[in-house]
Amino acid sequence: MALTEAKKRDFIIHVLTTLESNIDTLSDNGFNAEAKLTELKTDKEASDKSENYQIDAVAVARKAQEDANIKLDKAYKNASAIMDLLSGTLGKNSPLVKELRKRRK
Repeated sequence: MALTEAKKRDFIIHVLTTLESNIDTLSDNGFNAEAKLTELKTDKEASDKSENYQIDAVAVARKAQEDANIKLDKAYKNASAIMDLLSGTLGKNSPLVKELRKRRK
């Protein structure tokens, strides 16, 4: 079973907390906890920054999709109105109007 992103982040936080709360014991036993803490904090900060960038990108993409849908709806309504004008001008039995009407859903 693959680890989820949340589980990985929780594990990193747990390791950081454990290192911080046991730094003296670890140092007394020859483990350079300070260097590993600094390294892990740097990695976590980089990961958090990338995650925040991804969250921002998703928000921008959602906004762009909403804008695109609004503009698409406007263009469709405009095309439909033009077709109605053509129908009024040429008559509903006009081959051109019939062709356009087939395409409008």
